[in-house]
Amino acid sequence: ASLLAEVGVAGAVHVTADPVLALQAPGALPPRTAFPEAGGRPVCLICPRAFPGWPQTKPVLAAAASHLAGTFAAHIALLPLQPERDGAACRELREAIGGGASLVTPPARIGPLLSLIGAAELVVGVRLHALIFATVMGVGCLGIGYDPKVGNFLAELGQAPLPADAKGEDVMVGLERAWTERAALARRARELLPGLRARAGRTAELASSLLGGPGSGQD
Repeated sequence: ASLLAEVGVAGAVHVTADPVLALQAPGALPPRTAFPEAGGRPVCLICPRAFPGWPQTKPVLAAAASHLAGTFAAHIALLPLQPERDGAACRELREAIGGGASLVTPPARIGPLLSLIGAAELVVGVRLHALIFATVMGVGCLGIGYDPKVGNFLAELGQAPLPADAKGEDVMVGLERAWTERAALARRARELLPGLRARAGRTAELASSLLGGPGSGQD
C-alpha cells in the first residue's frame, strides 16, 4: 500500500494475498512415495529458477545443500515448478551439488503437486510460488530473495529471505538454521494460513465488485 502511494496511486487500497493461498490443502503423499530416491531420509526440496544473479547463487546454494545432506543425513530433491524454464537450473544445481540429489518431475495438476510438496520436510524456494505452495501445505520454507516479492511474502510469515548475493557461509548457516527449526516454521505457517486464506478470498470479492458482479451493489 505504501509503495502504491509513493508512485501516486490514489483512492482506496486493499492489501489482499495471492489467490493460490485460498486453495484447500490435499493430503500429503507418503515421503517414500513422493521421493523414492531419498531412501527414507528426510527431504529438503529446492525449487530453483534462473535469474540474472543465478550463476553466482548456484555454487553457493549447492555447497550449502551438500553440507546439509552430509551433516544431517538429509536428501536433496530438486523440483522445477516450470519445467521449460526451471529445468536447466535444476540440472545445473544437481551437477554443482556433485551427486546424491534427485531431480523430481512435477505433476501437471495442482492437487498432486501440492501433495508432493507436502511430503518434504523443508522447501527452499527461489520461485515465489514454491514458498506459497509450502505454506498451503503447512511445510516450513526458506526463500532466496532474488526479487522483492519473495521478501514481501516471507514477511507475512515473520521471516526474512536469504539475500540472493549472500556469501557462502551465510547461506550455509541460514539453511542449517531453517532445517533445525523446520518444525517451528511449519507450525507458524499453519497458524498464519487461515488469515492469509481469508485475505486471498478478498481478491475475488474485490475483482467481482469492480466488474459489477454479485455483491457489487451495481445493477
